[in-house]
Amino acid sequence: MRLKLDTTGVAFTASQEPQPKNDSEGRQRMEKINGKETGRALWTVQVVAMAPDGAEVIRVTVAGDKPRVGPGMPVHFIGLEAIPWVQGERNGTAFRAEQITPAQPNQKAA
Repeated sequence: MRLKLDTTGVAFTASQEPQPKNDSEGRQRMEKINGKETGRALWTVQVVAMAPDGAEVIRVTVAGDKPRVGPGMPVHFIGLEAIPWVQGERNGTAFRAEQITPAQPNQKAA
């Protein structure tokens, strides 16, 4: 299940350079849609999400060219989703976005 997120009132700031999302053998993963590779590389961007009630560090996966964002840069997400997962006794939430771009002044998160 993928849950679209309403990020109204949340400011995102990149906290490190985008990193390739690698498999267990160190190869960069590629996006898959319905089990078929699209040829678009997967990247992980660590961001600080700041809301009126506090902040949290999350990692967001995006597909395509290496995002042009860097540490300390305000960013904007298009199509940000939360994806709950369970693997054995472990569980968590993965975050995925259609796109990440540098934020423009007064730009609302989507």
